[in-house]
Amino acid sequence: MAENTEKPPDLTVNSIDDVERLVKELYQHGSPKYKAQIQMKLQEIQRLQEGWQMADMLLAKEDPNVRFFGALTFTVKITLEGSTLNEENSTDLRSRLTSWLVRLTSMHEQKLVIRKLTLALAKFYFEPTVPSIPSVRQLICSTSKGVDAPPDSLSQYPSTPNLLNHLTHEQVSLLLQFCTSLAEEAQSQVGWRPQMDVAKVESRMKEYVDDTASVLAYAISISHPIRTEALTCWNVWVHFAVQSSSWTGSRELQLLQTLINPIISISTEDSDTAGTALGFLGDLLDDHKLIFDNPHLQLIREVLLSAWASEKMEGLHYNDPDLAEFQTFLLGYADVVAHELVEMPNDAAYQSILGLLHNLLKTEGYAANEDFSILDAQAFWNTYVEIVVEQYEESCMAVGPERTRQAEWVHVAKMHILQMVEEFWAKLRFPPPNDFKTWDTDSKRAFAHFRRDVTDLLQSAEVFLGIELLAGLSTITQDSISKKDWSSVEASLYCMNALADRDSDEDALNKEDELMQQIFGSTLFQNLAELGAEIPPRARKTAMDLFDNYSPFFLRHPEYLAPALTFLFTSLESPALAGSAAKAIHSLSSACRGSLTTQLEAFIQQYERFLSWPTADVYNKEKTIGAIAAIIQALPKDEDKVVALDRILDFVEGDIRFALESMVSGRIQQSKMAAMAAIEALASIGKSCQAPDDMVIDLDADPDQPNFWTNGLGKTIQDRVIRLLFNVIEVWEEDGEVVEQVCSIFSTGFKEAAPGPFVLPAMVFVDFFKRTPLESPRIDQVLSTTSAFIQSHIPSSTPRIDAEAKLVLDHLIELLHIINTPSAEPEAAQGCIDAIRRYFTRYIGVVLQLQPADNLAKVFSFSIEGLQCAETLTKLAAVHFWNDFLALMNQPAEIQGTLDQVVVHFGPSLAKALIQEVGGRAVQSELPALVGPLRLLVTRHSGAQRWLEDACGDDFPVYSLPTADRAIFISRLLASRTGGLSAARLVVSAFWSEARTAAMKSGIDVRKLKK
Repeated sequence: MAENTEKPPDLTVNSIDDVERLVKELYQHGSPKYKAQIQMKLQEIQRLQEGWQMADMLLAKEDPNVRFFGALTFTVKITLEGSTLNEENSTDLRSRLTSWLVRLTSMHEQKLVIRKLTLALAKFYFEPTVPSIPSVRQLICSTSKGVDAPPDSLSQYPSTPNLLNHLTHEQVSLLLQFCTSLAEEAQSQVGWRPQMDVAKVESRMKEYVDDTASVLAYAISISHPIRTEALTCWNVWVHFAVQSSSWTGSRELQLLQTLINPIISISTEDSDTAGTALGFLGDLLDDHKLIFDNPHLQLIREVLLSAWASEKMEGLHYNDPDLAEFQTFLLGYADVVAHELVEMPNDAAYQSILGLLHNLLKTEGYAANEDFSILDAQAFWNTYVEIVVEQYEESCMAVGPERTRQAEWVHVAKMHILQMVEEFWAKLRFPPPNDFKTWDTDSKRAFAHFRRDVTDLLQSAEVFLGIELLAGLSTITQDSISKKDWSSVEASLYCMNALADRDSDEDALNKEDELMQQIFGSTLFQNLAELGAEIPPRARKTAMDLFDNYSPFFLRHPEYLAPALTFLFTSLESPALAGSAAKAIHSLSSACRGSLTTQLEAFIQQYERFLSWPTADVYNKEKTIGAIAAIIQALPKDEDKVVALDRILDFVEGDIRFALESMVSGRIQQSKMAAMAAIEALASIGKSCQAPDDMVIDLDADPDQPNFWTNGLGKTIQDRVIRLLFNVIEVWEEDGEVVEQVCSIFSTGFKEAAPGPFVLPAMVFVDFFKRTPLESPRIDQVLSTTSAFIQSHIPSSTPRIDAEAKLVLDHLIELLHIINTPSAEPEAAQGCIDAIRRYFTRYIGVVLQLQPADNLAKVFSFSIEGLQCAETLTKLAAVHFWNDFLALMNQPAEIQGTLDQVVVHFGPSLAKALIQEVGGRAVQSELPALVGPLRLLVTRHSGAQRWLEDACGDDFPVYSLPTADRAIFISRLLASRTGGLSAARLVVSAFWSEARTAAMKSGIDVRKLKK
């Protein structure tokens, strides 16, 4: 490593020369460490009382860096001590600053030093102790005279315009810089001062605006680069003015507005300042449109319709970066007159403006990579479409002449929006793959974002255009297909996918089907199925999305399924397309299962071929075999389902066999992949075998009667599924992903309303659950599935499972004992509490018969501890547990008696836990849930009042809340019993707020108090 030879700085300061030396070293030192030391020393010196004199001395030095530091020192001193200046000090400081500005300008000082000095002078004039004087005119007179002009002598000088005519450009530049500094400092002051002081700042700026406007008018009128400085100054002043409430509609604002027309004229000149003028005008049109009155807008419209604008538009086709300001200007104006552009279809000028806006969409280059104007133009067209939709919905109610007027603008608006769609469609096209690879990440991300935004725009336009939009896109698509322009085909299909979720009445649906028949009946999928053809993979993937998005079409028109499925199965062979193809096969087959039963054998044979391809990975196999299972589910005869399911389960068994063989031979990774393929395929088969939502279920059927799937031939399938399931469980039960899929398979059966191949006997799940220890991976998933298991046996249409429910409950109790306290394992505790809560509806007797009695006590004591758990989800599980338990009523006498005993025994502990939570420990979002069990306790149990009073006793968590306030809370809570849940919530919320406030005043964090 190279040795650092720089010497540490000498920070000794005995004279101004030492200060000068340090300033120079600050700009010369390369070491960040030493620069920081020097800077700290100089800042220390600036804060000294001698800093005022030091600033003067430094400004007299030859080095511009030293003079800049002198100007900076004035700024620092004014910031720190400006408010303490008396009248004499203020007069002296103003004179010194003005003199330095005049003198240094005459010496052609660097702009950086002048700017820093003008900032110091501007800051000075906004100090509360500084008397108000016409600061701009004072500097004008001083500059003209060459020395500081005392404020009381300003009336002796010629008029401001007369003085300006005799100043050099450099002197005018000084004045512009000072005026700019005034506006910038005023904006800064407004940002942090109290409202009273803000009013003073705005008032003082009004005093300065006349002379500032004169300076601006003069500077803008001369043909010199100084115009750019004038435009910058005007822009800063306008932004200050439009944000100041006291300037609205004022004479002072009108003074600034008088400069708009000259600035518009400048924007059309062939000069360096034209772009700056356009940019400022465009930004103001976008951000502060109210500053432009009708004559201004009329002039802007004339400019945009002139030959100058036509020349600018010609340039847009060559992506000239200097034309960005013109685009901002045009779009800013269009945004201001957006309603007129919609509502005045017969105005030729506005139609010409819309023509310019269409041209913005035709610039060369790809969006977000070369053509950035399209991104700004998109915002305007969003606004245009929103206005059209809003006006259209309102005018649909119109009658008479208003109805006729509507017809005129609707026709023109449709024309423009359809044209806009075609222009955006052209911009959606991807570049050739090799070119796209050269784009950086940001460009790719921006392009993807642009495409998503266009889909939003299309969906908005569809509200107005209806089926006409899809018809237009269909025409574009067919034309692109005939030309085999695959980039254009992809863009067209991308747009059509965006419109797939449209709500259609029967007539519109018929028209939509006619249009889609033209697409699906074309050569599109025949061409795409030729994998050797030079078709970008993206075009094929976007085409696959059609099957998912337009699956209802295939349900209505199954005759188009064959070419689509041929294309999809062919695409399974391509590594780039297999994933999308598998997903589309699954989606299409699930939606159209009833139409594909005659093709089942072909599907299975195709799947067998697919298994030999390199693309037969876990995901693709799962999706494809799920598609076959969906078709099997649609077979009319259960016997045929058994035969077909047996065949595809052979594939699953083959993966399990390979997984076990790989494990024995030490190929652990291959073993895991094969096991995952098997279990995910089994899960996919189970989901696909579920009865469709529209399938009719006989709810009156006797659940105990023999059934094909539980007692007949179908039981062989169930037995095989169980065997395959446990083959995997026994080997990979410690693998989280496997456990998750096993839970998914069980859940599949729980969701069914009638027996089926995956509606497994209850004891099968019990065997799985009983072998699941607390440390099992995905224990939260297992417990959630356990809740679903109990819940699925609550309907009276299902057979009772008391014995199985008891075995599950016994294991849940074992887990509670191991967890011991909810805070130790909050997620597992939540799952256990929630699972036991499911028993209350139909199996409360199983809970109350727990033996030994300690187990029953553990259930309720554990759930009370859960109420005070720091984890919100665990706490809410306990809240719902007690809410459901306390709500139990009208039970058989024996059960009801036991329920009452439980409440009497645990009531005091429950009341204490609930009171501690609503007494400040709970977070506010938990209160609505906590009110439920608290209200049930006071409405249904006579001992509740005493329990609550004891809970609000001396060990109440917020000791500083007076006892009387606690008593008032209890009385109000008892009184709310007749007022419903909402009344109780108001009482609890008020009590919680009082407790929190009391705790805060006492310095107590109630959430950290011991329970």
